[in-house]
Amino acid sequence: MSNIQKRLTTLEAAAELGVTEGRIRQMMKSGVITDVEKFGKSHAISAAEIAKLKKTERKAGRPTKEKEFDKS
Repeated sequence: MSNIQKRLTTLEAAAELGVTEGRIRQMMKSGVITDVEKFGKSHAISAAEIAKLKKTERKAGRPTKEKEFDKS
């Protein structure tokens, strides 16, 4: 059995998560995506990490604000 992990390009990772390639790069820069190898100008991202993010990634958009109701 080999230790080789499946890796995805930024474009493939973006398609998996339903986001843009730019968003993938932002996630790498901010530390959300950490299992990345760089080959020249290209990045190879762990498919396992993308699968984990796919389960936990929130929907796009601004979070809803809880409204305070007047209790009088």
